[in-house]
Amino acid sequence: MKKKIVNIVAYLLLIWLGVYMARQDLGLQVFPVFGEARRIGLGLILVPLMGILYGPLLGAAGALAMAYLGQMYYPEIAFAGPYTYVLAPLIAITCGWIKKRNWILSLMLALAVVGFWYYRVPVEVDTGSLAFVFTLSTLAYTVAAGVYGTEFTNSDNYFVQVMGFLIILLAGMHVGIFLSATLSVGYYELPSFMWENMSIYTFLSIAYIFSFVALLPVLVFKILLPNLGLVLGKEYFWKDHGRLAKKRDLHDR
Repeated sequence: MKKKIVNIVAYLLLIWLGVYMARQDLGLQVFPVFGEARRIGLGLILVPLMGILYGPLLGAAGALAMAYLGQMYYPEIAFAGPYTYVLAPLIAITCGWIKKRNWILSLMLALAVVGFWYYRVPVEVDTGSLAFVFTLSTLAYTVAAGVYGTEFTNSDNYFVQVMGFLIILLAGMHVGIFLSATLSVGYYELPSFMWENMSIYTFLSIAYIFSFVALLPVLVFKILLPNLGLVLGKEYFWKDHGRLAKKRDLHDR
């Protein structure tokens, strides 16, 4: 019961912290239009953690609440338009599925995001090689995370664990940022002609920077705190958390 209460409180605190951190940024301003620049809230770095800690469903629900409330209180973080908050649950779902070894579902989600790009983006809008590069990188990271990422996170070597979590984060962030690029094309404040000069490195840099920064809270909650005796996760939300945790441990081995 104590573990259950601690985990529920931690879950709610992470949501609150994500909303609070939305007011901060990493200095990444995007889409300067008419003298005004949107920005990406720092709360985004907690989104993959929600999926990794609490699984695809609980993680996505928490990430959605975090992103929606953050965007409601700080509208300037809606850098991809009014539906920017949709990125958060997709990132959490991707990371959660991969961590649970359901990476085929993550791959299907990545393919859906790729398909949405080609469906949504008008033919007359010249985006250069952005779609091609992001399609390859998104699918490559998703497959690599599914094949190696989860296995690495269960290693006894801390460096290998870190690399495993990083690959999972890169897969999730690429799915989310590629979706943000898709939404941005149709955003009314972003004229089509701006895409002719839009560098692909804008979106790639966002994906990589936030992946590396998001790695820090993941390492704290998945490596540091468990070594100190504090284990968080969706298994402890239910009455039979002991049986589920034991089953998970046997499965991970």
